[in-house]
Amino acid sequence: MKTKINFLLLLIACTGFFSSCSSDDDALPPEPAEVGMMSFGFYQEDNDQLVQDYILENISGKSISFALPKQVDVTNLVARFTTTENDIVTVGGATQVSGETTNDYSAAVEYLLSEENTNEIYTVTITKMANAVWSQLTAYDQEVRDVSLSINPTNAMPYIGYISNPEEYEDRRLNLISYQDDVWSRIGAADFNSARAADPDLDFSNEGNPIVSFGDYSLDPSQVSIMEYTENSWNYVGQPGISEGERSYRESALVTGEDGTIYNFYIDNDRQLKLKAFDGTAWNTIAISGVNSPSVDLDVVYEKGALYVATIDRTTLQSVSVFKYENGNWTTLADQMKEAPENAIRTYRIAMDVDTEGNVYLAYAESDAAAGTDYQVKVKKYTAESNSWSILGDILPDASFRSFDLAVDAYDNPMILYRNASDNPTTLAFDDEVNNWASPVVLSNNEADDLELEYAANGIGYAAYTVGNQLYLHKYDSPDNQ
Repeated sequence: MKTKINFLLLLIACTGFFSSCSSDDDALPPEPAEVGMMSFGFYQEDNDQLVQDYILENISGKSISFALPKQVDVTNLVARFTTTENDIVTVGGATQVSGETTNDYSAAVEYLLSEENTNEIYTVTITKMANAVWSQLTAYDQEVRDVSLSINPTNAMPYIGYISNPEEYEDRRLNLISYQDDVWSRIGAADFNSARAADPDLDFSNEGNPIVSFGDYSLDPSQVSIMEYTENSWNYVGQPGISEGERSYRESALVTGEDGTIYNFYIDNDRQLKLKAFDGTAWNTIAISGVNSPSVDLDVVYEKGALYVATIDRTTLQSVSVFKYENGNWTTLADQMKEAPENAIRTYRIAMDVDTEGNVYLAYAESDAAAGTDYQVKVKKYTAESNSWSILGDILPDASFRSFDLAVDAYDNPMILYRNASDNPTTLAFDDEVNNWASPVVLSNNEADDLELEYAANGIGYAAYTVGNQLYLHKYDSPDNQ
């Protein structure tokens, strides 16, 4: 009996031993750690030179590529990325911090993702976008006059204010349209103001509400009024007429400040330059210092907390002046400027823009008495660092002085839109590499008028003009964005 019990215990022990050995042999090895790049991008917030974000979400392969504008310096970019949990990310042995670490992407960059004994390499490549080109958009199908082009800051889309063109000029009213997704749309009612209107100038509130200034003939005497589109209707900003009963010349220009203040420059009936500011309740006069002559035309820009106004001075043979208003103080950047006292400045057309460094670009037409030439369009640049003016590139001898416009793109490069010798709408972009204007681009073979040029914050440009009373719009963008 004792022998049987011992045998039974031995059998149980052996069974347990073999069972244990079998369990150890069948055990699976530990799974490798999971590593992977989930998203990768270059954000405007991290890179001052970018005008928009470039992001790749839900990465599936190991190759990541972006096409960036040619103006972007790819040798010093900050990337922002997300990975699977606990991944260590390095480039060439250097630990990478999302949103902080800079790298040179002039050649492909390999990102090594590691966790425990698991590694994966992701290759990031940057190419240059194709050069921007002009393309004609759908023409507007109603008659217009006195167009004003502006870009809505909230959606980067072009909007155009215009005056309708009935036979009776007393019936000419304000209108606003926008172009988006290949369609023209009307903003508010047609002919939305109550009486004859003239010379609209369009801008936007910081929230994207359209604001337009215009010559308002519902008032006696006629004055400059401002209307804003809010809550699906057009309403006066403050009272109709901002010159307190004083007849005002119809030329005016409108801008909105960073704090939402609306500024309107206008020329009164005595040719005096005036400035009003709307504080949310009332229009208040801001005295202008440094203006030494009457004015016949103006242009206005708001850039980084400062107001800039350029005027054509009604003096002997005319001249041009530029003033800056910042922190309650006026600075004269140019006072009755021209190349020679005997030269003449063509009245009724001046165009200005300002880049992010405070450099001013000014386009106007001036004769050269010594050379015996008629009016020629030129662009002058005010360099803020040296407080000096110089002619930018060559004078434009084939440009008509009757209609032109100037704009600076998101990378601080100027472009001019003008009519060539055949009155065709033509653009010239400035080429920094040769320090001169590039080859002209003719937008159409039509005789154009009312030329308007604007850039959106994302770098896309728009040019508007009329042929007869037909409105045309062109877009300047890289084919890679199509």
